[in-house]
Amino acid sequence: MTQPEEKFLNRLSLLTQELYELKKSGVPGSEYELFQSRVKGFVEAGRLLALVDGRQVQTTIDAAHLKVFGETRQQRRAKDGASSVPDNGQDWAEFDSPAYERYRSGA
Repeated sequence: MTQPEEKFLNRLSLLTQELYELKKSGVPGSEYELFQSRVKGFVEAGRLLALVDGRQVQTTIDAAHLKVFGETRQQRRAKDGASSVPDNGQDWAEFDSPAYERYRSGA
């Protein structure tokens, strides 16, 4: 791993942990969404500059989630399963993956 790559992933880890801490503490949606946009922009910049690939980003995001919530994203989704599907029957789980992955795969 190169030094720029390592620095990028370390910063991404800190940003993602901060994002998950906001979510965990129940910060108002607009503040969370603003910070989420910042993290997404940071990820996009790292990918554009070819510092990291999607696998590295996802591994870092998953590790940050585990550190903050004490469980994997999949475990948390399964535990909160009933609340993740709104009353109208729409399953929003397809949006759980980062936007850059959804757009790349054509979903």
